[in-house]
Amino acid sequence: TALASDDVGTLVAMYSGAATLGGNGHIWTRRSTDGGVTWAPAVELGTGAANASFPAIAGGASGQFRLHYADDRTGAWNTFYRSSTDGGQTWSAETDISDADSGASYKTAAGFASEYGDYGAIDITDTGKTVAVWGAGVSFSTGPGGIWFNRLL
Repeated sequence: TALASDDVGTLVAMYSGAATLGGNGHIWTRRSTDGGVTWAPAVELGTGAANASFPAIAGGASGQFRLHYADDRTGAWNTFYRSSTDGGQTWSAETDISDADSGASYKTAAGFASEYGDYGAIDITDTGKTVAVWGAGVSFSTGPGGIWFNRLL
């Protein structure tokens, strides 16, 4: 679960979980424009056809939100980025930001072997650029692994 606010106070909560017992993880967002008193219906990001998790979100100027999450739709994990300019009502098409095909033994063109801990984060710089980090490795808990970084223009 992750939570962000833009500079006018719109909140967007981002969370993951299965819709059915034993099912794939899904990623959703919900927004509030009254400080969390009420929340709009959930918006699902993705189809739920792959296991998805590891949400991270940041807010910036009015209506600006950036997020990333990972899923295993290719048989390997990849980290996907989306943005919103309308306070989380709608989201851009996703972009794979973990698209390097080498650099570590666990990284291939299909993705990486496993998330490595819950170390993802995303932020927006003072010039409006997005920076994102996430953990990738051989296994979630035993490694080896590392922290990957992407600066989006």
